[in-house]
Amino acid sequence: METGTETAASGGEVGGEVGQSTNSAPPPAKKKWLLKDGDYSEEIDSEDELIRRATHATAAQRRFDQAAKMRKEIQEEREALRRKDNPNRMAMLKKMIGSDEDLEELASSFLLERIKYNSLSDTEKENLNLKRQLDETGKEKKEREEREKKYRLDQLNAKAAQEIDAEIGEALKSFSSKPTPRLVMRIAEDMIAALNRKGGALKASDAIANVSKGLEADLLEYLENAPEEKVLALLPKRVRELLRKSNLAEVQSPFATRSRSEPRDERPPQRPKKMKTDDFFKNMEKKWR
Repeated sequence: METGTETAASGGEVGGEVGQSTNSAPPPAKKKWLLKDGDYSEEIDSEDELIRRATHATAAQRRFDQAAKMRKEIQEEREALRRKDNPNRMAMLKKMIGSDEDLEELASSFLLERIKYNSLSDTEKENLNLKRQLDETGKEKKEREEREKKYRLDQLNAKAAQEIDAEIGEALKSFSSKPTPRLVMRIAEDMIAALNRKGGALKASDAIANVSKGLEADLLEYLENAPEEKVLALLPKRVRELLRKSNLAEVQSPFATRSRSEPRDERPPQRPKKMKTDDFFKNMEKKWR
């Protein structure tokens, strides 16, 4: 019995110590992961973000490996075509070009060009080679200019899109109805079309007015020609409720409307006065004269 008492007491003391240590223990630290790539390092405390980045990295590595494999195969084919001791050169060319006819046409064109070139003098060959170099240089220059032009155009388009988006957002603050994504897209398209026409920029407020009128005209034209059951199905619940209330107001009679607006006479009906005998006979005499 004493042993049990001591054990219970001891257990109570241990339980108290454990409870006290549990309450005073600090909360577990948030798990973090460290990403390192050379000199770059970043700490992430979200497991979802870690999984997202790992997924993207895996997909990028897979695409990189596929591109490297294709590049290696192309390089091996080019080297195999250059080897004169390769008995499969013609078969490889045919596979790359497509058919015997295409291969023959290509070979004939190449031989004809070589014959013409070999028939030239050294000066003519030098001039031809110089012309080809100039053509290649001009082609590269033109391609570079086209790339730069496209880059500048993309930058201008991006800047114009940001400005148009900001202007539309500011103009829609005073718009009477709640703007929808389709409405905003139509407004932006209208403003961009005005810029492309080189007729000057179109204000967002004017574009909103134009698009609203166009949508209203399209809606009226569609509803006028649509079947009745489709019209009712297209109308939103709020519009149907407004129509129902309007119809109820129209069918109400003027008397019913006036009786609701005028105060009711709460006085009890008066009883008719009793007629004297002399008055009764006087009235009868007047009626029969």
